Amino acid sequence: MSGHDDDYEVGYGKPPRSGQFKPGQSGNPRGRKPGSKGVSTHVREALEAKVTINQGGKRQSVSKLKAACIQLANKAAAGDPRALKEMVAMMAATESLDAAKAAGVEQTTAERHRALEQVYRTLHAELKMDGSDDDKA
Repeated sequence: MSGHDDDYEVGYGKPPRSGQFKPGQSGNPRGRKPGSKGVSTHVREALEAKVTINQGGKRQSVSKLKAACIQLANKAAAGDPRALKEMVAMMAATESLDAAKAAGVEQTTAERHRALEQVYRTLHAELKMDGSDDDKA
């Protein structure tokens, strides 16, 4: 062994002292590449992407999020109890967020996480209702 620590054993998960990060030194000093996108940006872009739908005999270009909401509302109006439950839950979540915004209350990270989780559950339930889920047994 080389160096001044003769009792330190180099091996798997134990790099030589000379190769270890110094205290306060980052393993990724330059960080993420400029211009690269985070997960939230990709999700937002995917939901904002435009699709063409037929509504009332007219073709419209709307976001995927709006198309999913329209589809869920149509199923709820047709009497689907699961779609109705999801629609009511989404309305409650959006109304509480709107009320908080109007009152000037800043959302915490946990509140934003719960709101995103609600949207995920709703979209996931929508996919299951369409029968396009691969987890069917």
